[in-house]
Amino acid sequence: MAAYDMEKTTFFTAYGTLCYKVMSFGLKNAGATYQRAMKRLKKAYEKKIRPREFQEGDLVLKKILPIQKDYPGKWTPNYEGPYVVKKAFSGGALILTNMDGKDLALPVNSNAVKKYYA
Repeated sequence: MAAYDMEKTTFFTAYGTLCYKVMSFGLKNAGATYQRAMKRLKKAYEKKIRPREFQEGDLVLKKILPIQKDYPGKWTPNYEGPYVVKKAFSGGALILTNMDGKDLALPVNSNAVKKYYA
């Protein structure tokens, strides 16, 4: 693809501006068709994204990650807690404490927690 045509294949995502270096052959009205396809992909992707923001003092449940050696079974709980957010970092890391005030050993990613509504 020629360098001056690269700007015609650019599209915006949550991760920044991207472009394709090679277009599929056999497309008629390739620019408009491609742009329409990328808009549909972006719309579908952004439907799935839910921003999660936690503040200090929020009650959360922590996901139990399946690292166990033996399969615990279908009916075991998926979340444990509640925990209190002690500190929330901008990258999504959280420092949690249990209800007694004891800190957890490692920080937790915000993808692995959900808000607890008492």
